[in-house]
Amino acid sequence: MKRPRHTGSVYHRPGTSVLWIAYYQDGKKLRESSGTTDEKLASRILLQKMGKVASGIRVDPRRDKIRMGELFDDLTRQYRINGRKSLKILELRLRLHVAPYFEHVYAAHVNSSLVDQYIDHRQQQNAENATVNRDLAILKRSLNLGHENGKVNTVSHIRRLAENNVRRGFLQSAQHDRLATQCAKRGGLWLRSMFEVGYSYGWRHSEVLSLRVRQVDTIAGTIRLDDSKNGEARQAPMTGPVRELLRECIRGKGPNDAVFSRHGKPVKNFRKAWQTVCVAAGVPTLTFHDLRRTAVRNMVRWGIAERVAMTISGHKTRSIFDRYNIVSEADQREAARKMESGQQSDNTAAALEIVAAQQVGHSSGTAAANASPIAATILNAGKAN
Repeated sequence: MKRPRHTGSVYHRPGTSVLWIAYYQDGKKLRESSGTTDEKLASRILLQKMGKVASGIRVDPRRDKIRMGELFDDLTRQYRINGRKSLKILELRLRLHVAPYFEHVYAAHVNSSLVDQYIDHRQQQNAENATVNRDLAILKRSLNLGHENGKVNTVSHIRRLAENNVRRGFLQSAQHDRLATQCAKRGGLWLRSMFEVGYSYGWRHSEVLSLRVRQVDTIAGTIRLDDSKNGEARQAPMTGPVRELLRECIRGKGPNDAVFSRHGKPVKNFRKAWQTVCVAAGVPTLTFHDLRRTAVRNMVRWGIAERVAMTISGHKTRSIFDRYNIVSEADQREAARKMESGQQSDNTAAALEIVAAQQVGHSSGTAAANASPIAATILNAGKAN
């Protein structure tokens, strides 16, 4: 039966059993394979295409044939061109998990249902929600880049899983000296100095390891980070301990030499040495990144303006900075002490106002005796404190 005019067409092409569809967009006839031999299914696909055209959505048959593998290649190329430090991590995640599952899938077929299937697949492998979210971020970035490059019409919503594994470790002030001693004893100058820099400024271990002698000015008392994770250079003033330690670290080295070295070679992986000193100092679960939380918390407690603290630590957004500004149990106990003291002061002041109104001209002792029972109790409590 012939289809009504302007409703497109479903037809056979010589040499194939797969049905093709044809329809118009801006007066131009578009033809493409339906991918099926079922005429009813081919008709539904045709109606979907025509519905997009009627809604003003640009339809390009070539876009429907773009596979995710091509988009992954585009994303990898963009990372390489822009010199992204996370290129190796991207390639690793793609090779191990994301590409094997998605690379042969048409980009146009990636939807919420398929993403949920991938989430279930990864969770069956005991992957944490945070790990799955990093995979989904790669998928989403690839689709968005494809959309920017005109290879993908629309990008489906890709949901994120809740992450409940946020670390909250930090180093208490009383633990600092113990860990500093173990760093010097078991690691040496390089580890003792790295610890002090991390503890003071909250810099990432990759930023600390990348320091070169030319970035350290012991005369002016400043350290300059030329490159960091957020892409911005920054400078920080040296504390007394940091200056003395770094002066020894750079002694006899050239401008391009690494600040932190052991046995004459730049330090690269110090995980084992770090674990050893942490166990010896009684903080076995502490990571070097926990020093970042510690530094942020300390700067806020010491009254350093948050804007200044963010420029030192390298936090670009307030939300992430607040996430690192952890409140300890000791902080909460101190807050409770201040609240109690403030309440007592306010109550005493209120009681004195009552007494003053009732016994104008009397001595404080007489006032307390003649005051209301509540006011007298408050006054006596204030004197006892």
